[in-house]
Amino acid sequence: MTKHYITPEEHARLQRRRGRQALGLLITILVLVGFVTVLRAGVGLVANLFDDTAQKQEYEDKLEGLVLFDPMPFDGIENIDDLTLREAAVWGCIYNIQETQGGFDNYNTDPDTEQLLLPSVEVDAYLARLVGPSFKLTHRSFEMEDMTIEFDESSQCYKIPVTGTVGYYRAVVTKLFKRSGQLHVTVGYIPTSSTDDSIINQSSDTPTKYMDYLFQRQSGSWYLTGGHRGRQPAAAHGRKRCAGCHPGHRRFLGGGFRCRFGRSCRAGHPEPGRAGC
Repeated sequence: MTKHYITPEEHARLQRRRGRQALGLLITILVLVGFVTVLRAGVGLVANLFDDTAQKQEYEDKLEGLVLFDPMPFDGIENIDDLTLREAAVWGCIYNIQETQGGFDNYNTDPDTEQLLLPSVEVDAYLARLVGPSFKLTHRSFEMEDMTIEFDESSQCYKIPVTGTVGYYRAVVTKLFKRSGQLHVTVGYIPTSSTDDSIINQSSDTPTKYMDYLFQRQSGSWYLTGGHRGRQPAAAHGRKRCAGCHPGHRRFLGGGFRCRFGRSCRAGHPEPGRAGC
């Protein structure tokens, strides 16, 4: 039997071949790892480009005050019902403070009534983010049916009564799109209260109606300029508040508003507090 001997040269050549094979395998693995990493990063980048969750939350926060008091459709901020705008400015500011600061520890209270003192500058700042810095609200006391929001001239603060849930709806932004130079923000209205005469189950997260809010770009920012009725749900469960009821006709009862004019209401509503209003 003949023995085959490997010369030193052949052994060295074989070692170099194995080294090249191992190096090639390592390079292939690194290339594959790099490709997968780049691919995942690209997919993540594309997903982030189409993820508008943060923007939706931004506009939910901006519109929370208005949605609370269910404004009628309008073209131009000057055409919003005055009471609704004041309610939205003050309570939207309060809700914003609650959400961003977690409470009112940094705010003073009236020593006699223990009412929260809300500085008018805070309300101005809230409105400026929504409708633009050029809009100026004349601060004064106003009535909210069974509740008075008093404005103190000396301290330039609103006195906020201790109360339960205010308003009818909370906002959920369902769509954002641009058309004809305007930003359209479609907002779903989800009822916030549930009593014996309420319009829907409190636990529901399903919007009962929609509103399209229009924003115009000014000085690099988007500001509210109008609101139109959006696509409405095909069917709504439970009782519905009359769509024609003017916000100024509602009264605060048990955490919600109902029509206070009864049969004299322009929408032909039933008696106050009954189904329909």
